Amino acid sequence: MGRLGLLFIVPAVVGGIIGIVLAASHEGLGLVPVVALVALVLGLVALPLVLRELTHVGAGAEMPPYTRVREELAARGFRGPSLVHTRDLLALAGNAYDLHFRLRPILIGVVADLLSLRNRIDFHEHPDQAHGHIGQQLWEVIRPDRPVPEGRFSDPGLSPVQLDRLISDLEALVA
Repeated sequence: MGRLGLLFIVPAVVGGIIGIVLAASHEGLGLVPVVALVALVLGLVALPLVLRELTHVGAGAEMPPYTRVREELAARGFRGPSLVHTRDLLALAGNAYDLHFRLRPILIGVVADLLSLRNRIDFHEHPDQAHGHIGQQLWEVIRPDRPVPEGRFSDPGLSPVQLDRLISDLEALVA
């Protein structure tokens, strides 16, 4: 706060104190009602200033400061799934271990979110209701009673045909 701000604030505070003392000493008024009235008036006067500060909109400004910068950073931060990312995810279906312990939790999270948003079904609490909305191949991978693979890396994961059906089931769930 600069010198100019102090030139306005100090006289206002001193004048306010003098006004409260004079009003309280006036006949029939107590200190509590006067202070409450002053606080009410200050609140009404300060409300537009507080709102302007909270919304970061200055007088005559078209948009809050840094909005353009935030939008550019958000756009740069999300580029969408890349081909490498998609290839890596699909490679997780190559053996039973990766399918069960790496890809399956991702699929469960996606399906649970989609079911809760679109159908108001909690996948974890009501898997029987969820089963009716999920395709057969996808259900075989994410069902809660799916057994843990015994052969780990030596057991095959999904065949290309099964993987194609799983993707079709996911697309049907999104549509």
